Amino acid sequence: MQNRKHAFTIVELLVVITVIAALAGLTIFSFGSWRLRTAQTEMKNELNTAAATLKSYRNFNNIYPATLAGIPYTPGTGVTLTYTLRSGGASYCLNAGSVAVPSAPHWYVDSNNGMAPTTTSCS
Repeated sequence: MQNRKHAFTIVELLVVITVIAALAGLTIFSFGSWRLRTAQTEMKNELNTAAATLKSYRNFNNIYPATLAGIPYTPGTGVTLTYTLRSGGASYCLNAGSVAVPSAPHWYVDSNNGMAPTTTSCS
C-alpha cells in the first residue's frame, strides 16, 4: 500500500481565494451603498425637523427668523445645514449636506415649494 499525503491542490486553493474575493467585493459595494442611503436619510430627517420648527416659529411670529439660532433647534453633527432667509422673512431655503459622505447629493427644502425635502436646489 502506498502512503499518500493529503493536501489541497492549487486549483482548490484558487477556487477558495476567488470565492473570498467575490464575497469581499460584494460586501464593500453594499457598504458604500448603505452609507449613502444612511446619509440621505439623515439629511432628510434634519430638514424635516428644521422645517417643522421654522413653520411653528412662523405661526407664532408671522415671519421666519433671521437665523437658525433664533429657533429652539440644534442640528445634528452628521449634517451641515445652510439656512437662507428670502423675501424679507416671507420664505426660506434650507440646504443639507452630509459630513460623513461629502459626495452625497445635497437635499433642499424651499418654503415656496412645500415642506418635502428634494434634491432640486431652491429657486
